[in-house]
Amino acid sequence: MKETYEIPSKIIKDDSMKSTLSALSHIKGEHYNKLRELYELLLALSEDETKLKELAPGGYIFSTKFKARYFLLNFTDKYRVAVITRDSPEEVKKLFRGNVEVYWLTNIPTVGSISPDRFDEAKRFMIDFLKRGNSILAIEGIEHLNAKLGFKKLFEVLTYLKDHAMVNQSYVVISGDLKAFNESEKGVLTSEFHIIS
Repeated sequence: MKETYEIPSKIIKDDSMKSTLSALSHIKGEHYNKLRELYELLLALSEDETKLKELAPGGYIFSTKFKARYFLLNFTDKYRVAVITRDSPEEVKKLFRGNVEVYWLTNIPTVGSISPDRFDEAKRFMIDFLKRGNSILAIEGIEHLNAKLGFKKLFEVLTYLKDHAMVNQSYVVISGDLKAFNESEKGVLTSEFHIIS
């Protein structure tokens, strides 16, 4: 469908029609990318026979928040789920039909927000959440946190949370663009967090 709109947009003279076709092509391209990510996730889950109930408590990583969210959708009725995100908290709540706690990663001081610059100071509340057991803490945008905190500090916080998850029969699920990390950092991250997809 992307090409169906893209090809005519290149040859049509009418600027308004060209703009409309180009926008439609872009939308269809985004739809394709989301479906491809979902397909990759489903393929990874079926190949590895990975299901949360079979995973040991601890830390797991997804290459995109989209994959992590769709993975988590299956578990909101069985586990307590908290999502820390850069996206609109209301949009995330809609996706999960309100069955999750959502915290906004922002420097704006507001109810339910966590400052990226002081993410390490917020670990107390995250640990309390994990200590309840049977909980999933999803942290999106680890590349953003890496830019704000630096890798050493971010890794220290993430592994500390993962260790608490293991002790309390809970899970830490992180997601983000792994291309934002150098090879050494990726290696260290994946040594502690099992890659799902």
